[in-house]
Amino acid sequence: FHNLLDGFLKALELISAPKVFLADEPTTGLDSSQAHHVVNLMARLAKERNIPCICSLHQPRTSIWKTLDSFILLAPGGKMIYMGERQDATDYFASLGFRCPPETNPAECKSLKGCFPSLK
Repeated sequence: FHNLLDGFLKALELISAPKVFLADEPTTGLDSSQAHHVVNLMARLAKERNIPCICSLHQPRTSIWKTLDSFILLAPGGKMIYMGERQDATDYFASLGFRCPPETNPAECKSLKGCFPSLK
């Protein structure tokens, strides 16, 4: 009985105090206002609880992208072309010869779309 109770208490702790927040495309099917609200809520809860928030966002709008601390940008075929802090991304791509306006979502940057046509 004691092992069962321990297991139940651990499960309850994981549900009520998660160690990480995972979300797979939480904005899919939402309008831009609702999507922005969802991402802001996720970011706020993760910061309040001091836990990482890991989510997949398919070509988020720049207003949503600006709420991210760091991100991974994948090219066609799942090849990683960037992993790091959001505010460092435009400088990184500029160092490779791809100019993006400051604070622009690289997935929306015209200079990167020429190299990765499926970034539409």
